[in-house]
Amino acid sequence: MGIRNGRSARRRRARLLAAVAGVVLAAVPAAAWAHAVFLSSGSVPANSDQKVTLNVPEEKGPSVHNTKVVVVVPAGFSVSGCDPKPQWSCGVSGTSNGRTLVTYTRSSGTDADARFSFGVHTPGQAGDYPFQTNQSYSDNSTVRWDGPPGSDSPAPVLKVT
Repeated sequence: MGIRNGRSARRRRARLLAAVAGVVLAAVPAAAWAHAVFLSSGSVPANSDQKVTLNVPEEKGPSVHNTKVVVVVPAGFSVSGCDPKPQWSCGVSGTSNGRTLVTYTRSSGTDADARFSFGVHTPGQAGDYPFQTNQSYSDNSTVRWDGPPGSDSPAPVLKVT
């Protein structure tokens, strides 16, 4: 009988610890694990035309929404255009150092769809290419996804093979 009570107490403790862990994880801000990433494998062939989709999730809660997403396309890529979507407009513009900007601006609404697609021609050189992404919110804050992999603000990386 003592063994059964000991096992029962351990099970209750394990359940309690699991519940506490769940509460702690729910209390941690989503920004700790949400970031801008390429959908699919994130790998594309060199010297090819590709449509890439970047996911830039909203992580500030239900009442704060993306208002603008700016993607800095690395030198070596050419951008063929961007795909507009409901509630958003998009545009492509050049910058210095051979980089191009793809800019999505919310025109209305609060839809949380965070997928942004645009066409690129990949460089002939294989490698890992970071795409700095600036995410602006309705609370006038901006998150810059421009760090190295593993950082608190990693830039999405497209692997060219």
